[in-house]
Amino acid sequence: MALKNTSTTVPSLCSIPTLFLSLTLICTLSVTLFFLFSNPQTQTHTQTQSPLHHLKVYISDLPRSLNYGLLDTYYSSSTFDSRLPNNPHHKTHIPKNLKFPPYPENPLIKQYSAEYWIMADLMTPDNLRTNSFAKRVFDLNQADVVFVPFFATLSAELQLGTNKGVFRKKVDENKDYERQREVLDFVTKTQAWNRSGGRDHVFVLTGNGGIVREKLWDLLVNEPGVIMEEGFPNATGMEQSIRGMRTSEFCLHPAGDTPTSCRLFDAIQSLCIPVIVSDNIELPFEGMVDYSEFSVFVAVNDALRPNWLAGYLKSFSEEQKNKFRQNMAHVQPIFEYDNGHPGGIGPINPDGAVNHLWKKVHQKLPMIKEAIVREKRKPPGVSIPLRCHCT
Repeated sequence: MALKNTSTTVPSLCSIPTLFLSLTLICTLSVTLFFLFSNPQTQTHTQTQSPLHHLKVYISDLPRSLNYGLLDTYYSSSTFDSRLPNNPHHKTHIPKNLKFPPYPENPLIKQYSAEYWIMADLMTPDNLRTNSFAKRVFDLNQADVVFVPFFATLSAELQLGTNKGVFRKKVDENKDYERQREVLDFVTKTQAWNRSGGRDHVFVLTGNGGIVREKLWDLLVNEPGVIMEEGFPNATGMEQSIRGMRTSEFCLHPAGDTPTSCRLFDAIQSLCIPVIVSDNIELPFEGMVDYSEFSVFVAVNDALRPNWLAGYLKSFSEEQKNKFRQNMAHVQPIFEYDNGHPGGIGPINPDGAVNHLWKKVHQKLPMIKEAIVREKRKPPGVSIPLRCHCT
């Protein structure tokens, strides 16, 4: 939600707060890292790490066709994304046979590129990686974790852009499903997987969605002082969404069916105070970032009460809102992945998203090692359910 500033000459002129809810799918990238654990109740606490501590990362040797090769496929295809009828010229002409192709400008694909920037950090020569908390190792026995370099979201988007009808179906026409199976078949046969059962493997998945968002849309669409915009995944839609956020005070972030959502990070980059509607949301980098210093948290039941939400936001003073924005400005770099280098090959921002991801994984090492030890010592015939653990 966002309180909207309708005047640029007189600060805080509006007396009616405006809630900004956009369905445009743009973002500064949200990400979920998944690990497989057998002990869902084990918790870790944030610890300050010495600069000398590094996370030692081994890269699983997936075929290029499952990462950078997907970019080759994208750029070599003559088919335009069927979901972008109003913006067909989204492809950039690039030289062939680039080792590290740039990430597409297609707004539907660009919004989910975390795995690309993480992979690029690991592929950058050591002499340019002094800012990175991760140390790439080539000996599996030295590794703390194994990074699986599958560009999962790009694989899914390629399928959605060419044949959306078979997406999520286990059929030959669904190339994304075939690639997922190829990844699992490859990884589960490796020495790295066998030594840990995959408990130290890092997969990057991103996503979006939300039932709560749809209910709030219906509830607020006729609310006085509320701006509801349904954007489109093209340049016009992106500009519309960004403009709405930058001229608003609060931006609504209804929790979706994934731990994070693009809207939250768009709001932070726009200095639009996030209103997080959720009863039990997992947020990235918690323990490193205190979201209560720049966000408003609202229970789902309260948010869905008629006329309640707008009234609640009106109760915040200008001093409170200014403090939220000041705190937000300090954390903006944490949610930025793009390092500005061609192909992503180059030094990363030491305070950026990639480094914070590596540090968050490092914090989970005791839990990872504990899960591996427990698996090894369990009695024969005992089955311990696996689960994904998010970062």
